[in-house]
Amino acid sequence: MTDSFWSGNSLVPSWTSMISHAWSGHPPKLLETVHVQKPVRLPRGCIMKPLEQADIPAVVEFWGRYFSITPSCRCLVPITHISKMISQKTWDGIIVLDTSGAIIGSAVRRIINNLHVREINLPKAAAADFYCIHPAWRRKGVGRAILSAFQNSTPAPTPPVLVFWDKPQIKVPPMIMGTFMSKMCLGQVQATQLKDPQLCKEAWLNCVKGVDVWTSEPGEEISFWLQGEGRKPVIVWNTFHRTVPDGLLIGIVLSRDQEATEGLAQSKSPWGVLLAPVPIHQTFSFTQNGWKINSLFQWIGYNLSVGFIGSTFPVVGF
Repeated sequence: MTDSFWSGNSLVPSWTSMISHAWSGHPPKLLETVHVQKPVRLPRGCIMKPLEQADIPAVVEFWGRYFSITPSCRCLVPITHISKMISQKTWDGIIVLDTSGAIIGSAVRRIINNLHVREINLPKAAAADFYCIHPAWRRKGVGRAILSAFQNSTPAPTPPVLVFWDKPQIKVPPMIMGTFMSKMCLGQVQATQLKDPQLCKEAWLNCVKGVDVWTSEPGEEISFWLQGEGRKPVIVWNTFHRTVPDGLLIGIVLSRDQEATEGLAQSKSPWGVLLAPVPIHQTFSFTQNGWKINSLFQWIGYNLSVGFIGSTFPVVGF
């Protein structure tokens, strides 16, 4: 993500506005109601188009090569899942093609229903994901054009969009900061997936208590797991990432019950690796139980100037 999109954009939080709210004590404006159109300029010969069903095999390969990759993990989203999300309009995607028709850039806007920001309930919001630019085309305006197109294609006033970064971007003030702790799941006792709709709903509502940013209901990428009698359900968000070279599925724990999370990590389940988003002051208790610091993370709220830095990971039900 480039400075040229974020700088001077009235929908983007700034350190100046954040400090002024803290200094004056005045509550910040929740949303910017002015609908600003951003110029969309692509490199010569490139074209932009919506992500459609016919593009899915190519975009899956593109993400597997370049999206959020590290030497230890790769993004592998099943074609059937993307097809379903696009057809249901749960995902809204944009891709950029070069002169040969190859994908060189992408982003997906994942629709969020009933986003709560503390006491405020926003019926419709979104999360920016799968933001990926081919290494040879970075810093050429491709990413800026994609983000600008998303901004231009939303109805006024622009709904808030959550943006996740796997490392801090100090030029943009965060909404949520914390640390990812990781642990491999090597247990032999089988975990049980909780599927009863009422019990899942109760577990979800218990999970979001005291959380600053959350949604009312879990989506299809969220699952509930039990391990051990009397333990609370552990709620896991499928990251669609797998470890290299073992191919173990990586899930993010949304629950905050450390004992229950430990139980799932010591069990046999689809999750080969669990990531637990933990406030920095709690990392010591996790490391004592064999968890390792995976990375720092940061969430910002695009067009959501809430004027605070929270300590709880957003419990968003994709």
